[in-house]
Amino acid sequence: MPIPLSHIFYSLFFLVIFLIYFSLVLRRAGWRQRKWQIVFALSLLILIQLFFGDREFQHALKSYLAPSHSFQCEELKLPLPERTVFEGITDSCSPFYRTYSNENEFNAFYNEVLPILKNEGKISSFHALVNESSFLVYEGGKILKIQYKYLSNDYYRLKITYPYKENPTP
Repeated sequence: MPIPLSHIFYSLFFLVIFLIYFSLVLRRAGWRQRKWQIVFALSLLILIQLFFGDREFQHALKSYLAPSHSFQCEELKLPLPERTVFEGITDSCSPFYRTYSNENEFNAFYNEVLPILKNEGKISSFHALVNESSFLVYEGGKILKIQYKYLSNDYYRLKITYPYKENPTP
């Protein structure tokens, strides 16, 4: 896997910060304090390098600390399963999300949430496509498709297409 150019700049930046830290702060500390500060600084440097250098680690950490809670586009707001992370540009209508829920959790979540949204009047109807692991959500005259896909290496993606072009009957 090639290393992105931005990761090289992050690495050099944090290496310079680390060297400045050593030269200024650790010079004044005693040996016992210096030992713990070195351990703390090195572990912090390694975590930062993992976060910016490894996308899998970054998504796993984000799924715990700052998961995406809802998909929102125009008037429609749709909740997302737990531990779902936004992928891509920071556009609320972007269709790609990474999820750490399995297929059964995905189906159970939307089989529970979509009837509630229908009863509240936020969506007009929905339809489950069992063989594709996806749901069609009808909102006014537009259709939204939520599709659960297994790509590879335990990588699950939610693809949300809005408005969906096909017009199947509910």
